[in-house]
Amino acid sequence: MPRHVLILPTEEFLPAHEPLAGIFQGHQIEALRMTGNEKFGVVSIRLRHSVPMYMRSILRRLGGRPADPALPGGRLLLLCRELFRRWFDPRSTVAVEDWKGTPVLRVEGLYGTPPSRRFDPVWWQRAGWAGYREYCARYGRPDLIHAHNTIAAGLLAHRIARREGIPYVLTEHSSAYQLDEVPASLFPAVRSAIAGAHAFLPVSKALLQSVVTRVGEPDTDVTVLGNVLPRTFMDIERREREGGPFTFLTVGSLLPVKNHALLISAFARVLDDHPDCRLVLVGDGPLRHSLEQQSEEAGLADRIRFMGLLEPSSVREQMLRADAFVFSSHFETFGVALIEAMACGLPVIAIASGGPLEIITAATGRLVNPGDVSALISAMTDIASTSTTFDTGAIQAHARNTWGPEGFGRNLRMAYANACADVSGA
Repeated sequence: MPRHVLILPTEEFLPAHEPLAGIFQGHQIEALRMTGNEKFGVVSIRLRHSVPMYMRSILRRLGGRPADPALPGGRLLLLCRELFRRWFDPRSTVAVEDWKGTPVLRVEGLYGTPPSRRFDPVWWQRAGWAGYREYCARYGRPDLIHAHNTIAAGLLAHRIARREGIPYVLTEHSSAYQLDEVPASLFPAVRSAIAGAHAFLPVSKALLQSVVTRVGEPDTDVTVLGNVLPRTFMDIERREREGGPFTFLTVGSLLPVKNHALLISAFARVLDDHPDCRLVLVGDGPLRHSLEQQSEEAGLADRIRFMGLLEPSSVREQMLRADAFVFSSHFETFGVALIEAMACGLPVIAIASGGPLEIITAATGRLVNPGDVSALISAMTDIASTSTTFDTGAIQAHARNTWGPEGFGRNLRMAYANACADVSGA
């Protein structure tokens, strides 16, 4: 019988309103299916509304005022029924979808208190437990749980293991530890969840060190296991350059941690030596307007293109059209966009912080110190001048051999087998 694995992502799994959320877990399922015969299922949790929101709206309706338009239904009786149903019968909120042959159960949970870092994991686990029970009722008890991020999926997996005896492995790829966003009140629960895992799988040594710094040495088996290269990047033939301006590409959400403002400032200086260069930014986020304004004020509107959020296939096309990839993020737990760019044969430039330190070599690109705009300018200028000296085929082969589905699947499957063997031999 194939091993039955339940995936618990902390973020939602490829929801329609945020199609890139949970994409790493999707890539991993595809990689394992390419190299094995496991049976997978996913429980995806969404917390959107809170008990206080409902109570305020109920009081407003009693006073003759309109309810919060964000809540479903506006009439008093409907609000009361919906609150009762979602709080006391969360399994009734479950919706089932099929993703490439994998059942995905989506649970609409409720915050019991206003959203906060301290209490959100409690409400997430409450919804997740309901989703787990509904999953078992529909598809049977899994042999193993693979939780992604300790807060909150790892906490739920630990709870299930204590109650049900189901082993779990725990992948960590959250930047919350590096950004010091984990409340100290959660440290004991985090330590217990990590200790209870049969394998703790941080995606980089840098992330592991961040966890150690915040909550202490993991009291379980630890294996650093990076993310997998998506299947669609495994069969790429690098295109020959067709001439035209040298193009730098970056891919990522337009957030402060991604440091695009530094990248734009550096690019403006690169134009001193390479006036025909172009910079393409793929991604969207709250900083888009200010970054576009920065570009216009620097007179770079005709040199910088903001592409917005693109489908993965379109991202790949942008990589195939570019000449080099640049990643200005302050910190990355891994850096999937880097290995995707390398699979397209691009030399890569990144800040020497977190995952990129373990990805980039002298043969594949350049690393620069955090915040050093002069070093970033030099690296971009150097690659714009010497990009043809990089061995495109060697860069592609390195990406495929290091992060391709076969090697990734073998390593993760070993963690799965050991976890199940530990339980069966206990």
